[in-house]
Amino acid sequence: MQADKATVWIYAYVGDCDFNGPAFQLLIDDLVQRGASEALIKFHCYGGVVFDGNMIANTIENSPFPIDILIVGVCASMAAILMLKARKISIVSNGFVMIHTPSGFCDGNAEAHLSTAKLLQSMQGQFAIDLGTRTRKDATYTAKWLDGQDHWIDAGECLAEGLVDEIVPVATDAPEPLTVEAVATLGAKAVFNRFKASLEAPKPNNKKTMDKQRTIDKYNLTGVTADSTDEQVEAALEAHVKSITDSATKTADEVIDAMVEALGPDVTPTAKASYKAVGKSLGVATLKSIIGEHKPYAAITDVLKSFQAQPKDDTGTAGWDWDKYQKENPKALVALEKTDPATFKKLYTAKYGKTPGAEK
Repeated sequence: MQADKATVWIYAYVGDCDFNGPAFQLLIDDLVQRGASEALIKFHCYGGVVFDGNMIANTIENSPFPIDILIVGVCASMAAILMLKARKISIVSNGFVMIHTPSGFCDGNAEAHLSTAKLLQSMQGQFAIDLGTRTRKDATYTAKWLDGQDHWIDAGECLAEGLVDEIVPVATDAPEPLTVEAVATLGAKAVFNRFKASLEAPKPNNKKTMDKQRTIDKYNLTGVTADSTDEQVEAALEAHVKSITDSATKTADEVIDAMVEALGPDVTPTAKASYKAVGKSLGVATLKSIIGEHKPYAAITDVLKSFQAQPKDDTGTAGWDWDKYQKENPKALVALEKTDPATFKKLYTAKYGKTPGAEK
């Protein structure tokens, strides 16, 4: 790392043990601890797991410091989507980007297949939006890259389309240039391997050893000390990451379930299952944008129970949402947290996409 600018080499598949959602978040956390104020990722990737890619994209977008990406070979499939969140995107003159629709597999009955199809359609719609945001074009235009075919785009066309910000020279020992037709025939992985053989990579520091005490202190690891083996510290770190991931997943699932169930009985169980699948794969924010302004209504049994519990509504707040309370009677909203915590939690979750007190 030079001064406060970090350079990271990522030549990998999205979902590898070293390049997945949690691992990338740990990388950013480590760079923060080292004092980085910006980072450059030298990127060479032929795609991978959509869910990990989505988490990596969110991490790039929400990074405490700006992240630039230099495509040093190929950036294909999910890699081409997550790169869109970078501050600046550069590409070598003989590099390629490949964009296509998301794909997946399903095993089950008709409802399961319909739910998977709904999920893939939602992903495709989000991809079109992300591409449009980067290129400053509408989703109708970017849909041309999401028609079911693999679209290989060379450096010149990437610049013309607004997918990248600049083209940079290649190294003197770079492989012979390929045409778009040639890379389409070879496929993403073959093109990845062709570039990888000649790419610059950081020289390993064989003298470097794990700073176990620093790692233990940084992540508050328990059950290990500076005298523990590297393997024991690594195992403790993996367990720590898993606990954080599991906790975050549980909290997100609770928020997603609450948001979907709040839609009420006018939404079918199949549709609710699709909404939950979208939320759990693409995140709470995406689910909230998909649900939009759908206004839930209460089932008659819930209305009767509420009426029996509260025979008279002296406040005149029946049916109010969070914004209505804030505008008309904020004191009643504050009181609601103590007098009717279930309703308060429901209103809070519908407004902010998370339960009260939950971490982002």
